[in-house]
Amino acid sequence: MGKDPVCSGDNNEGTEMSIEVRTVTAGNVSMKYFFFGRGKRNFVMLPGLSIIPVSVTAQAVAGAYSVFEEDYTVWVFDRREDVPRGYTITDMAHETAECIRALGITDAYVFGASQGGVMAQYMAEHEQDLVKCAAIASSPSRSSAIGEDSGVAEWLRLAARGDAEALCTSFAERLYTGEELDRVRDAFMTLARMVTDKDLERFVRLGKSLADFNTYDDLDRVKCPLYVVAGGNDRVLSADAVTEAAYKTGCELYVFKDCGHAVYDEAPDFKDRLKAFFDRY
Repeated sequence: MGKDPVCSGDNNEGTEMSIEVRTVTAGNVSMKYFFFGRGKRNFVMLPGLSIIPVSVTAQAVAGAYSVFEEDYTVWVFDRREDVPRGYTITDMAHETAECIRALGITDAYVFGASQGGVMAQYMAEHEQDLVKCAAIASSPSRSSAIGEDSGVAEWLRLAARGDAEALCTSFAERLYTGEELDRVRDAFMTLARMVTDKDLERFVRLGKSLADFNTYDDLDRVKCPLYVVAGGNDRVLSADAVTEAAYKTGCELYVFKDCGHAVYDEAPDFKDRLKAFFDRY
């Protein structure tokens, strides 16, 4: 798989098949990651803006994406551990790309959700040696799509005033719809009791990166196959904000009409459709 990076591990306890969370360092940037599966193809997952690091839910992610285990090795990356003030999407994408390279990964099948999808667009445009194929879900291509009435703006206001309970409630209600919302509501209330002031500060710094970015103008640089997915009932962004990348590039687009922003969790056939797209290349 390439050179062994500087890393440390701490196992998740109490699971039937524990997923090891490690730390990769590239230059002065360190970030947590985990991996699962045994396939020859590398699948890199870039999660969206989250209240706590995605590595905390490593076992659940592995279970949700188990359909990839046979054919892919799935690599999931958190954001850098020490998020500076003024952190940008460009910084985020470039530094994550360097950590991916530190693990010896190239020609990856990259999937980004929401903010992670903005990073995936940037990588497909500017880190082309890393990206063989890209898919984005619920991801805008420019900050002008994120208005003051968006979910992101609401979350940043709640996090800035330290209201973890209201933030978690808004997250659930903006991300999910219908029965799925009912299913996750209690989990988000449990999460609210775990969130620290440090988590909220980190969330604000990461969220503010969405205030000024534009991958739309450089979409013509994307040479790899691209797949865009949107939820027709998105309450974080408008579906139009997500689909404009597909209309500009002419790439494959699928809209799950009844799903919300978390279409990647809500749509029962999302993972199968994503794998079918990747498998073609």
